[in-house]
Amino acid sequence: MQTMKTYTLEISRAADKFFKKHPAEEKKIKEIFETIAKNPSEHIQFYDIKICRGNLDGLMRLKTGKYRTIFKIINDRLIIFLIKIDSRGDVYKN
Repeated sequence: MQTMKTYTLEISRAADKFFKKHPAEEKKIKEIFETIAKNPSEHIQFYDIKICRGNLDGLMRLKTGKYRTIFKIINDRLIIFLIKIDSRGDVYKN
């Protein structure tokens, strides 16, 4: 039987700054990503996640209420990297 390796959650400085201002959102978002980290290919389907296009091509976004989390799954290093978290209108701006 093959054992699944758990992915590590890495958080950018920008995402960490968001978490400091929004502790309730931090708890909710981290719980979602801890579940996904156990087996991304299986658990990702249970959340509102889409692949980004345009200037965010290759990244993914998670929708939680009025906030969006931009992230990347790095399979060869078993990392889920949270890049940016913000409201819908601001998260896609550079």
